[in-house]
Amino acid sequence: MIYTKGETKSGKTVSWLLLLLTAAVLTVSLSSPCFSESKKGVGKGQKREISKEETFAYIKERCTIDNDNAQTRDNVYLEGCTFISETKSYDNTTYMHRRYAPLGKLNPESPTPGVWPSTNGIKFGLIANSISYTTSDESPLVKYVVDGAVDRYHNESMQNYGYFQCESETKATQAAKALKHLIKLCGGTVKKDLFDE
Repeated sequence: MIYTKGETKSGKTVSWLLLLLTAAVLTVSLSSPCFSESKKGVGKGQKREISKEETFAYIKERCTIDNDNAQTRDNVYLEGCTFISETKSYDNTTYMHRRYAPLGKLNPESPTPGVWPSTNGIKFGLIANSISYTTSDESPLVKYVVDGAVDRYHNESMQNYGYFQCESETKATQAAKALKHLIKLCGGTVKKDLFDE
């Protein structure tokens, strides 16, 4: 074997041993449970939880509309876990109506695109860009407020359903999925019947 100046056989052996030892330590460290725990949830196929704020922003982006034919503006708001849908006349002087829906009391399976419910919760109208929803136990927990600015008319009633419109049929379908998620995030559940499994 040929050695360069100042290098000895034992020095070269020590260098190789240090290199092998370092490689062994790295291999054990990378395969240890501690290291794999820190990477948990980062890999492919893992879904991250979508927050309440992100979910509502998704709905608002699709369901804030100007309806030129009816001269109205539709908007949605979120106060805590109360979902508010509003329709106002352009000039803000004719009328306004709002629905205040407590998300924790809604059925997360009920948001449906394309239909408007009737007063008894039976769906009767097909409006492609709309979303309807109902309370989980059909109790009248959705507050419906109508204000007429000209005649100072004000009326409040409680209902077991609600509905609102979005920009298009596609956006209503997307927003309905998001509303289902938002209801679950706020604690809404399907009320189980005695004979449900």
